[in-house]
Amino acid sequence: MEDADERRVFQQVDADGRQKRIDAILPRFEGCREVDRELGAWGEDWLVCELGAACKVLELDGKKIAVVGINTAWLCQDDQDWGRLTAGRTMIEAALQKAEGGGTDLTIVLGHHPLAAMLGETEWSDGDRIRPRLE
Repeated sequence: MEDADERRVFQQVDADGRQKRIDAILPRFEGCREVDRELGAWGEDWLVCELGAACKVLELDGKKIAVVGINTAWLCQDDQDWGRLTAGRTMIEAALQKAEGGGTDLTIVLGHHPLAAMLGETEWSDGDRIRPRLE
């Protein structure tokens, strides 16, 4: 997605962002959604939710643990994507705020790609903004 306005809308955590993600790439993730519906315990179809990320707060031995699932491959195309991937910093921020709102003792963030895959030289690279938040 080369247009800055389209990227901004894509990462919004509202109905417009949800619709942009559905229109732009959802068919590519149908296999993932099918497996997630069958095996997942998120309680929602998080790939099409407004948040654009999953967050579940669990209690274990009296401690609240938030598990956040992010899609690090939203705009993945081919082997040349390293340094240009994004999990969507606004989507990550919204999921982390949801986790923190649950009064959690520990937050675990799960994604497929390492943060280095999001660190690039493009002006819209999210890695340099996402890394400090996750660290």
